[in-house]
Amino acid sequence: MKDELPAPHCRRPLLERLRHDIWPASQVEDMAEAADHIESLEAKLEKAREALEVALESFELANSPSFADPYILVELQALCERAGYGNVMASASELWRTREGTIKGSEFVAGPCRVTSEKAAATVSEALKEISH
Repeated sequence: MKDELPAPHCRRPLLERLRHDIWPASQVEDMAEAADHIESLEAKLEKAREALEVALESFELANSPSFADPYILVELQALCERAGYGNVMASASELWRTREGTIKGSEFVAGPCRVTSEKAAATVSEALKEISH
């Protein structure tokens, strides 16, 4: 079983008791500084965990396949072959962005390929597992 530190709110009373017991004041001060540092790291780790969860959610959305509209697929494929698939995606994003009444930032964007997004999601997922234990 892993040794665990007392919860942050329990550390201060312990340090105060040690201050009045047998430990030299310098060691107690070092322990207080270490406890402060641990609390700071815990807060930073929590922020990192939250950021990783947001990133993972975004990657997972990009990993879901989208389905083409069969009514425009043939015409769209011809346009993509003529103009380039990336150009069509970027142009559609621009049209959405400049459409009247569209909420700024709500347009779809072309991002990394699916394999890249899946690898990033797996990396973030592993990091979350590591810091959640």
